[in-house]
Amino acid sequence: LVDAFKISAAAKIAAAYAKLMTLVKYGDSYHQAWNKCSISLVQCAQSHIRYCICEEFLRAVDSLEASEGLKKLLQYLCRLYLIYHITLKEGDFLK
Repeated sequence: LVDAFKISAAAKIAAAYAKLMTLVKYGDSYHQAWNKCSISLVQCAQSHIRYCICEEFLRAVDSLEASEGLKKLLQYLCRLYLIYHITLKEGDFLK
């Protein structure tokens, strides 16, 4: 699931970059193009931060000095968080 978030975030970033460069190519200043892409850029940031949060959370759980039961529970919690956000943005993951 974490890899799915990584791939989704990377695809959004690539699409936003392509849109930005296209706008600049066809005459918009970089600043104007950036403003026109602002919604896409916010969506990129949201996807990227969800990926980073989950990756770091799972890394912290792995290094945690706790029982295996607690670690497993925390991993399930992360999985629930990821699945919840996948259901909110199904189209992003189907792409």
